[in-house]
Amino acid sequence: MSYGQPRKRSVRRRSFRAGQQGQHLVIDPRNPDGVSWQNQAPREPRGHLSASQSITVAKTHAGLTGNVITWHAGLTGWTQDVNSNWTASGTGFTYDGPYPEGKASRVFRVSWQFHFQWSNAGVQGCSMLGRMTRDTGSGAVAIPGSESMTSRYGQLLYFGIYFHSAPASASALVSVSDGDVVAFQYGSYGAVTYAVNGLLSAPTVSPVAIGIQIDPADVVP
Repeated sequence: MSYGQPRKRSVRRRSFRAGQQGQHLVIDPRNPDGVSWQNQAPREPRGHLSASQSITVAKTHAGLTGNVITWHAGLTGWTQDVNSNWTASGTGFTYDGPYPEGKASRVFRVSWQFHFQWSNAGVQGCSMLGRMTRDTGSGAVAIPGSESMTSRYGQLLYFGIYFHSAPASASALVSVSDGDVVAFQYGSYGAVTYAVNGLLSAPTVSPVAIGIQIDPADVVP
């Protein structure tokens, strides 16, 4: 039984127009060719920030109201370990890089971590908290999902003083537009009226006593 020679398929070459200066060839399922030229910059590591600092001079926060979170003043003087398209602004940072074609905002993952040491008298349940905020021009507002707190209980009791040493961390997604300020803020909580004494970061326990990271979570423009 003879099957003969396989049929030859003819392939017709199609011309694909050249792109213009500044355009890049990207996958485009809406285009019959599967690709198209778009005004999109190359994929480069733009929009990353890693910053750190330490509290080496003890801070005291006295006369704090119990059963409510108290947020304290933001921190300045961050060491920028990695910075691509972020500018320091007060206690935070603003994004000054490019945006996707036709968009006025970008999505970033913001993360933070700290390890604090502190003490308080009279109430064992005293916690430290952290969060990331975004200020669009009307005041700083917490980024949903970015808040976390340490354990409420001291590890050591000495003559009525509770001593604490504890870490905390969190991360969340946030949309950032031109002029928005993204910042880290720490706070405290006690069950009754309390004071946070001798607050220090703990670089001997954690390599980065206080650290924040911001990374692009969308298509890098």
